[in-house]
Amino acid sequence: LQAKSLLTAIDASRQYRLMESIRLYGMQQLADASETGSAFEAIAGWLATVAQAFVTAPMSVPHEVRRQVVKQAGTLRVVCEWTASSKDDRHVLLSTALAIAAANRGFVADGRKVLRDALSHPGGAPGHRCTALDRAGWFAGFQGDFAEGISYARHGLRIARELGDPALITNCLATLAC
Repeated sequence: LQAKSLLTAIDASRQYRLMESIRLYGMQQLADASETGSAFEAIAGWLATVAQAFVTAPMSVPHEVRRQVVKQAGTLRVVCEWTASSKDDRHVLLSTALAIAAANRGFVADGRKVLRDALSHPGGAPGHRCTALDRAGWFAGFQGDFAEGISYARHGLRIARELGDPALITNCLATLAC
């Protein structure tokens, strides 16, 4: 497929990306078959399953999960646009994963923007909002915006305490301690 110019290599990582024209053709085929929603639903479901580790084990997310999230950052961005437009409750969770992927690649400001946008909308499971608030707080503090960081982390801690989740409570307290 690469020899036929249908795929392009991404660096030397043995990862490939569809050419834009092929991706657009595929999207049109999905739309013509009325399958766009089910395709986005499937990929959003898989990505949400991967991202759930940031909520269930925030201080000990397996390296493989972090690697997978970074690898899928482009897909996460597209799926986050879809979940935002469809008001899907997984939007906050997936935005958190996208923000973490951005930060892991050195783009903390981009991660902050993703989280700020996601948190400006209602919805999302309390654990997902808590994790997003915690990461938003950590990213803000990392960039020297301590007032915003403390505000986000305190809000996340309130939710974590309401949930009675020791992992989320510990994570929020660690963010406040930094």
